[in-house]
Amino acid sequence: MAQPYISWSDVRSVLANVDSYDSKIALPEQDFTATGDTNEYALDDCGYVGRLYRNGVDLGDAKGLVSGVVGDGDWFYDDEDDKLTINSTADPTGLRWEAATDTLANLQALYMNKGAEMFEGILDPRFPRPLPKSSRTYSGGDYEAPVVNTCALFAAREAILATDPGSPDLMRIENQLLNEAGTGIVDMIRAGTFKFGFETTESDKEGEIVEVTTNAATTGYPKETFGECTVQFARLKVTIGTGGTITWGTANTTVTYGVTDADGNTIVSDDLIDITQIQPVGYGVSIAWADGVYTANDAWYIYMRQHSTTSGPVGSIGLRRV
Repeated sequence: MAQPYISWSDVRSVLANVDSYDSKIALPEQDFTATGDTNEYALDDCGYVGRLYRNGVDLGDAKGLVSGVVGDGDWFYDDEDDKLTINSTADPTGLRWEAATDTLANLQALYMNKGAEMFEGILDPRFPRPLPKSSRTYSGGDYEAPVVNTCALFAAREAILATDPGSPDLMRIENQLLNEAGTGIVDMIRAGTFKFGFETTESDKEGEIVEVTTNAATTGYPKETFGECTVQFARLKVTIGTGGTITWGTANTTVTYGVTDADGNTIVSDDLIDITQIQPVGYGVSIAWADGVYTANDAWYIYMRQHSTTSGPVGSIGLRRV
């Protein structure tokens, strides 16, 4: 199942060496003793083994019974006796053996899930769970950067705590989340410095302008919105029909714009742009245009909502300040 908000590559982006925190524990290879069966060795008092690695290679699932340890790389862990039994055609004392609680993929999923839960735990309870995806991230991702970065930092923190809680990396990660200067990402979310796309402000009623695509030669643009949205939510697309240059003080007789809704329905059809007035885009919202060069098929989205401000305080988490 896909993890909420982030992938493991997002965690690597906030901690480049996070893969070294894989929860593997080195086993004392010199303590393996022959059991008397062919190529079979045992290690007592080894601690829990959920996954076994030989020279960095995952040896797969454990056998269901110790009697199943018959081929090279087979292994069985007896949790009652805390005893690991292996089959190795090479002398195990010359190899590197490591144990983990689970597969690497499962551990990474666990850390990301915990990171997501920690992130959701700091948010105001009025925010929905899971958080909505964004339709307009500049990175092209499903979620906004504050969501991705915060979850990734929390996931990295979980990986460090599970593997080496004394690592200096832990302090560096926690400092990015929360610090005395108030510049950690959690500090800024708590202070309301960030506005998530699923939050609304009074300006959302008038519409938010987001560029879709423009020609390199284009210098004109819709510069401001006016009015109050008459529907719960809308995303309208404003597109230049006929291009040209609009000069202040000279009437435009060439450049036109049109507006369509999310279903492709026409709201405004090829109206001349008049930079001396505000012009309708639909649902109670109008825009003002700048003078400049416009190119056919230049396009912008206008996002609007019919809500009052929903930003609010956020909860607290148990991180130490550093």
